[in-house]
Amino acid sequence: MRTALPTPSQSRPQSPSRSASPSSTGLGFTLRRAGVADLPELWRAYWDSEHGPRVKMPDIPVPPIFRHELETGHVWVAEGAAGVIGFTARVTRGDVTYLAELFVRQGHQSTGVGRALLKRVMAGRNRGIRCAMSSRDPRALSLYIQSGMLPRWPSFQLHAASPRLEALPGSDVRVIEADPADSRAMKDLVLWDAHIGGRQRPQDLAYWLRVGGHPLWLTRRGKTVGYAFMNTRREGRGGAGLAILGPIGSATLKDSAACVGAACRWAWAHGDELYLAVPGPHPALRPLLAAGFQITDLETFVSSSDRPFADPRRYITSGGPEGSSLY
Repeated sequence: MRTALPTPSQSRPQSPSRSASPSSTGLGFTLRRAGVADLPELWRAYWDSEHGPRVKMPDIPVPPIFRHELETGHVWVAEGAAGVIGFTARVTRGDVTYLAELFVRQGHQSTGVGRALLKRVMAGRNRGIRCAMSSRDPRALSLYIQSGMLPRWPSFQLHAASPRLEALPGSDVRVIEADPADSRAMKDLVLWDAHIGGRQRPQDLAYWLRVGGHPLWLTRRGKTVGYAFMNTRREGRGGAGLAILGPIGSATLKDSAACVGAACRWAWAHGDELYLAVPGPHPALRPLLAAGFQITDLETFVSSSDRPFADPRRYITSGGPEGSSLY
């Protein structure tokens, strides 16, 4: 993902009793603020939206990103007679509001649920920048465009199981893992991310650390030229270890591809497979594909502003197999 450094959010999880009063839509469902008790239903609604009710959900906990969005953003659910049929989440950092989630169960899609959720979660966000990462679903893209968030560039979800690391740029860039216990280093990381990523978001960097993220400095001949984050996780019992890169930012455009290449080399030593999401204008896209990375999905960054808050040639968002989350 701007002023004096804010402290990481210490807000308590929102319980259902503290949620805003439900509002009827007149379409057979109501909208209300989500609480902690809703988290399992959000996970089920997401899975149904992406895979349908016939595909068995994996036996894994609710993704922690949902709780983080609940604690530091605004999460709304659409509730029908049978329970939660859709949900949305937005996070606001500085003057940038990012639509982090918008999912509707397959049996309720194209019935006005998504439109009602988007209108509700974005209510009052007329100032500043509103943005999202749209899936390839033309209905989603149409909805965002009609709400004033226009397509700005494509974002490629990339995956590699056996990359040709020697083909990547940045062999002269050294990767140094920062110490999360070093408060000065973490403050510097927040400043770098704010400068390159375009908004102050210490609460998001704190979240990546809580879930086991590795903060990285990228240096050349003793000078810092960029920063990165890498998270790891294992897919199921005995599954592949995933190394998920992002965000990655470079101080200058000439160092941009080299920073990404160096981060990929470092990450490969910590996982069996690599994932990252690369904007179309980023100079690392072509060498990554030449090195054996494959495109697994294509998203579209949409925004209410034609002036990007982060340069897509120097900044790579946080991503993963499920797509982009906190941007």
